[in-house]
Amino acid sequence: MEREYNDVAIAKSLGVLRLSLLSALIIYAGFSFLDYYVSPDAYQYAITLRFTTTIPVILIVYWLSYTKYYHRMAQAGAALCMLVSGLSIIAMTAFMSEPANYLYYAGLTPLIIFCCSLPPTRFIYATSVTVALIV
Repeated sequence: MEREYNDVAIAKSLGVLRLSLLSALIIYAGFSFLDYYVSPDAYQYAITLRFTTTIPVILIVYWLSYTKYYHRMAQAGAALCMLVSGLSIIAMTAFMSEPANYLYYAGLTPLIIFCCSLPPTRFIYATSVTVALIV
């Protein structure tokens, strides 16, 4: 019964999910302009990380949302996008020199808010990713 409910809930929220993924992609890519001004020494690393790791993962999950199998992996796909985005922010923070590394951790806050409000992400997935990123 729960599986049927999840399938229906995911089907109803596909439009919102796709819009959320596209907006996340645009915002995440848009912050690449900030990389240059905040930490020019780590700019190449940050751009490479953004455009070769995180953005392709978001695009793949977005593309998969148009397949008939997406309802089976929607939860894991949304969680994967959140986890990869957060880990790349942490990696950028670790690679940057002072004072940029003190500023970039704040990028986790909107990411966590996005994680917890992105449909159809279930509580357990959003909480697991949040805990993994904070701890």
